[in-house]
Amino acid sequence: MRNFGELLEIQIPDSVSNLKLPDPALMNYYNDKQHRTFWLDYEIGGGVSFELIKEILEINRADLGLEYDERKPIKIMINSGGGCCIEGSSIVDAITNSKTPIYTINMGMCYSMAGIVFMCGHQRYMMPSSSVLIHSGSLFVHNDTTKVIDYMEFNSAINNRIDELIVKSTFLTKEQLESKKTKEWYILAKECSDLGICDGVIGEDISLEELI
Repeated sequence: MRNFGELLEIQIPDSVSNLKLPDPALMNYYNDKQHRTFWLDYEIGGGVSFELIKEILEINRADLGLEYDERKPIKIMINSGGGCCIEGSSIVDAITNSKTPIYTINMGMCYSMAGIVFMCGHQRYMMPSSSVLIHSGSLFVHNDTTKVIDYMEFNSAINNRIDELIVKSTFLTKEQLESKKTKEWYILAKECSDLGICDGVIGEDISLEELI
């Protein structure tokens, strides 16, 4: 009598036994791309973010000639601890200059630079348990004194621009931001809504189905 394992054996025809199945991650990527949905679920830095920027530019090129309300929105799903402020600022520039509407959606965490990217979305939504982190960031420079001073001045200019973006995109004042960002300021979805950091909480102000 055959055992249970033998009964479950599947006979694969020789004609298809050597076929390679498509990579599930690649299939998901192209399916999402068809719906203009992209994921920022990695540390910002090392040049990887420029693939997202290319997608934004490509879609804007495809939408040339269409009015704002005729364009299908781009959706950026974010779950990131942050990363390089310079590379992140390039994403911010692509989002803010996109004529095609861009929705940023906080799926779990938008910390540090990822939070800045999130706040620059044309519309911004958060999962109920998601959060944003605002802080002054960190800096490590190893060089001679003059070059360190030069970089510190450059970094200060970048941080000032980021502060201006936060104030412009939210209900926060410059004074509130200055008093909070010296700490690790973690903000949950409901408070983010109250502070104008997001436009709504998914499941309360908008359904998930409306976004996907």
